[in-house]
Amino acid sequence: MNRNALLEFAAVFLATLLASILYVGPSDYDDTYIYMRYVQNWLHGHGMVYNIGERSHGVTSLLWTFILAPLTAFLGNTVQVWKACGAVFFALGAGFIWLSLERAASQRARLLCVLPCILAPFTLRWSSTGMENGLTALSLGLFTFISEHASRGAQPRSDGRWVVTLGALAGALPFVRPELALASATVIMLTPMWAGRGRAFWRVLVSSSSVGVLLALMSLASFGSLLPQTAAAKFSTLAQHSPFYGFRQAALLLCSGSGVAVCYIALHPVAVRRHRL
Repeated sequence: MNRNALLEFAAVFLATLLASILYVGPSDYDDTYIYMRYVQNWLHGHGMVYNIGERSHGVTSLLWTFILAPLTAFLGNTVQVWKACGAVFFALGAGFIWLSLERAASQRARLLCVLPCILAPFTLRWSSTGMENGLTALSLGLFTFISEHASRGAQPRSDGRWVVTLGALAGALPFVRPELALASATVIMLTPMWAGRGRAFWRVLVSSSSVGVLLALMSLASFGSLLPQTAAAKFSTLAQHSPFYGFRQAALLLCSGSGVAVCYIALHPVAVRRHRL
């Protein structure tokens, strides 16, 4: 990565961070306090529980909980810390999406891809409330960046590492938000289109499966459940009159900002492969 790319990354990061902080302001959300209570009990040695002595899985994002738990041990388990971390993660995600588009035709084309990811109302509204949305943006940003490198053929020695990392992220996405399992499945299914069914495909499959199993075991060990109670409650209470509720919610999430990133992830490696042929 050259000096200009680093400067552009810093500019996109700072602009996105400022936009998130100014737009969201002092707002927070009740889910943030749920995360904080789980982490507070963990910090006091009671485990990842909401009520002491009672196991439950009341957090939407396993990874957001596990990442913030050690950070809050040093920075303090306060709403301000959770909000700041969400804003920083969100801005990092925008920066990685920008870097992944370095081979685009023009700066304008890059802006047209990045701005919808930042300014989509659902995305920006929750970016620094202390919820997992910042981590969602960072995960998809890293996904676009790593998929760009995994699809390149100019540096064959580094391809293996990028492909394995891409698979690992695919395995981790459902534990950022359960709805992102759709993005993971899409990437894994489309891998043969740009990598063939050779070594790269199996690297993605094995690394994604390994990370997915590991995080599933961590979820079981920490919460005693694989599926967050929030997701289960929505399915049982809100989906009883509509069997397509879960699908609509996942589609809404993907189309409210992250859809641009997911489309890029899915289609760019295919375009690169066809260009080589």
